[in-house]
Amino acid sequence: MTERLNFTKGELLEDTARRFPKNDAVVYPDRGLRYNYREFNAVCDRVA
Repeated sequence: MTERLNFTKGELLEDTARRFPKNDAVVYPDRGLRYNYREFNAVCDRVA
C-alpha cells in the first residue's frame, strides 16, 4: 500500500520555494518564460 503524505501541493510548493528560492521551477523557452521557485510561488499565490 502507498504511504499517504500529509501536505497539499500548495504547501509543497511553498516549502520548495523557501528551501530553493533561486532554482528554476518553470522553464518554457517557446514562450520566453522562466520562473524560479520564489517567483512561481508568488504567481500561484496571486492566482489562487
